[in-house]
Amino acid sequence: GAYIEATAKPLDEYLKAYQEQRLKLLAKGKPSEYYPETVATTWNMSFEAVKEECLAGSELLRLFSYLAPDDIPLMYLVKNTDHLPDSVASVLQGEDERDESLAALRRYSLISRIGNKISVHRLVQLVTRDNLALQEREEWAGAAVKLLNDVFPEDHLDNVQVWSECSVLLP
Repeated sequence: GAYIEATAKPLDEYLKAYQEQRLKLLAKGKPSEYYPETVATTWNMSFEAVKEECLAGSELLRLFSYLAPDDIPLMYLVKNTDHLPDSVASVLQGEDERDESLAALRRYSLISRIGNKISVHRLVQLVTRDNLALQEREEWAGAAVKLLNDVFPEDHLDNVQVWSECSVLLP
């Protein structure tokens, strides 16, 4: 909003520029005297801190960036990890490691957790994806799709009893 106000750029032009150059636009803007860093700078610092503190946490964030941003159900991620990188699969399957990784992400405000559901701000997801190389994007997107395909009930068309489970997974 501050960038649009400062540049007086029409919203449709800003949207087009944002879609083409979102990381660059997130890094722009004049920081306030009370908060000298931009959003992108702050998140990149947080990403790096998590990566140093808990590499598995940064990899979990990559997976989360390819799922719906709200109410990601942990039980479904833990249920089937066959298509995930070994480092992430072992973290998801081990409760202590999983909690430690999620705690690292929470400490840096990259995720929120309520019970067994994770939420990630949409811009955090966007910056996480945009910081990946093309091959990494393809690998993480593919892993997310395969994971969801494996946990989605096969009999969802004929079995009304699984529709509530489907409604959680559909987003």
